[in-house]
Amino acid sequence: MASLQLKVPVRLDDGGTLVLETEERSTFRDAAGREEGGSTCGYQGFSFRKAVRVFAELQEALTARDAGRAAELMIYPLHVNTAPYKGTTVDNRAAFVRDFDRIFPGKLTAHVLDVDPRRVTCRASGFYLGLGVLYGRASGGRHGVFVVNQAEWLEADGGAPP
Repeated sequence: MASLQLKVPVRLDDGGTLVLETEERSTFRDAAGREEGGSTCGYQGFSFRKAVRVFAELQEALTARDAGRAAELMIYPLHVNTAPYKGTTVDNRAAFVRDFDRIFPGKLTAHVLDVDPRRVTCRASGFYLGLGVLYGRASGGRHGVFVVNQAEWLEADGGAPP
C-alpha cells in the first residue's frame, strides 16, 4: 500500500483515487476523476492515517485468521450488529478470540478484505471503512474498531451470532 503524502493522489484498488488534502481532510475521486466525496478527520482525537492503519492491520489479521492480532485492534465493548436493531456485545479480548469465527464469518471477512483500507470516512462520532461495515474510534490513546455490522453477510454465510 502506497504511503500517504499530502496533496499527492494515490490510486485505490477500485480504480479511484484518494488525495489527503491536509492531515485531517481527504477527497475521493472515482475512476473517471469525478469527485465522489471526502471527509474530515480530527474529531475526538482520531486521525485519517491512524484509521487507515487500523483497517490495514485488521485486513492482515483477517487474512492470516489471527484472532489474537485482530483482538488487539478492537475497542471493548465491541458491538456486533447481526441484523437491523439486533446484535450482541463482546465484552473483552478473551470473548472476541473465542467467538472470532462467528464475529468475522467467511463472507464478511471477504467483504472487509475487498475494501481498500484507505477508503476511510470520518464523522464526528468516529471513522468507518467503505460503506460502514466496520466503525472505529479513538479511545484510551489508541484507535480501534468498536462496531462490526455483519447482518447482510451473516445470513448469506449461514452463521449464527456469538
